[in-house]
Amino acid sequence: MRERWRSVVRAREGASAWAVLDLLFREPVLDVDTVAREVGVSPVDAARALATLTDAGVIVEFSGRRRGRRWQAPEIVSALDEFARRAGRRG
Repeated sequence: MRERWRSVVRAREGASAWAVLDLLFREPVLDVDTVAREVGVSPVDAARALATLTDAGVIVEFSGRRRGRRWQAPEIVSALDEFARRAGRRG
């Protein structure tokens, strides 16, 4: 996933989007505050990074709200759900 994502994300070297990309493997569901705190950027830069990853198709916004929006990495969530199913943890 990581290598495929790196090939589709269009961001300058050192951009916050790259740090968020790595964060997704620990936190596949994010909001602006989490990104700002974990990556060490302003909320504006966090929102910009999330927009970059959304445009690349890496994450999707799923809350449907204007405030308190949340994004998820569907590929990671699916992989975790599949692992849980195989482990007998999901029905």
